[in-house]
Amino acid sequence: MRTPGTESALQELEAAELDWYGEKFTLRRLAPERAARVRHELFGC
Repeated sequence: MRTPGTESALQELEAAELDWYGEKFTLRRLAPERAARVRHELFGC
C-alpha cells in the first residue's frame, strides 16, 4: 500500500539522493563489513 510521499521517496532512493527538509544528502551503499561496523557503533548491535 502506498501512502502520501511514498512515490517521491522511491524516486529519491532510486536517484541515490535524499532531500530532507531542504537539506540534500547523497546515499551510498556500504560494504557489508563497513555496514556492520557502523550499525554496531550507532546501535550497539
